[in-house]
Amino acid sequence: MSLMQSMNICNQTLNAMQSGLTVVAQNISNMSTEGYHKLRTEYAQAVSYMPMSQNAIVVANSLAGVEVSSIQRYTDFYMESYYRHQSSQKNYLDTYAAMASNVEQVLNVLDETGLAKSLTNFYDAVNEFNDDPANLTTRQNYVMAAQNLSEMFNSVASGITAIQESINGTSSSPYPSDMENAVNNINTLLKQISDANDSIIKTNSANVSSTTLLDVRDGLLSQLSDIIDINITQESGNVVTVSLGEQVLIKNGKQIAEFSAENYVSGGNVHTKISISDINDGEVLVSDAGSLIETGSLKAMLDMTGTDNTKLSINSINSFINTLASEFASTVNTIQTGDPNGDGTTPLSITFDSDGNKILTP
Repeated sequence: MSLMQSMNICNQTLNAMQSGLTVVAQNISNMSTEGYHKLRTEYAQAVSYMPMSQNAIVVANSLAGVEVSSIQRYTDFYMESYYRHQSSQKNYLDTYAAMASNVEQVLNVLDETGLAKSLTNFYDAVNEFNDDPANLTTRQNYVMAAQNLSEMFNSVASGITAIQESINGTSSSPYPSDMENAVNNINTLLKQISDANDSIIKTNSANVSSTTLLDVRDGLLSQLSDIIDINITQESGNVVTVSLGEQVLIKNGKQIAEFSAENYVSGGNVHTKISISDINDGEVLVSDAGSLIETGSLKAMLDMTGTDNTKLSINSINSFINTLASEFASTVNTIQTGDPNGDGTTPLSITFDSDGNKILTP
């Protein structure tokens, strides 16, 4: 091997190592970048196409040093899928907890101004009235406590309804509901993922590295999994197929379906039905996609506004509040009108004991 040949190999080695240092610098500069995957430099022996022989001099002269064969991302497809599933479940719990917190603020259970406090104030006023029914002040306090309690029931009902309307929306509202925003975000992300797949295919065909595009697409997939739980299949050419349950949303990198939201009324409450349609001809592929969604923020909204009374939901809370208000009003009215049988057959006036101090209730 000539001296010039040796120097060329050394120069090529320095260039290859310089490429490795550039990749290290790239990793360091993006160490705080969300969604960035570390890169590593893969080296390979540079191939010389000079004829080989058993002669040591010929062999030495045919050596070509080292070259950079590729730049690879540090990633594991199965670990990425596991992370997205766990993130989807976490986002479901976070969204559900946030909505439950809003309901708790309306009820003010732990506050001194909530429904529980109003009930306590009413019972205190009743006891004071019962101890001294002839006292004008206790009578006024009783009436005022009853009015405050009635207003609190109405305020709670209005607050619960406002929360539901913010999630489901109304026919007259000019602003999109939380559900509609979620569905719009899903459709936007599906299109962006499809576009990213298309760009990856083009860069691969041009023999250009697509590591940045892969990072961008992975970030979009993570955003989508925060809303709905998706299944991802890796296809050839680094493109992906995305599905919700058995329904394919992106096939071989191309978007084939889109979501829509439609409100309906059941049991006096507004609910939202999510459907999936073919993006080309509008054919409905899944009329009720809620059954396919298991986690994510959209699932939390569906559960919070659903009809399943075994779960904490707007429907179950409304049912509880309505039952409480109805039973309370019925009982108080029964006492006020003196109907011991509860059927209106024995009307009585409020009476007192022989000393005139205690209210005699049926």
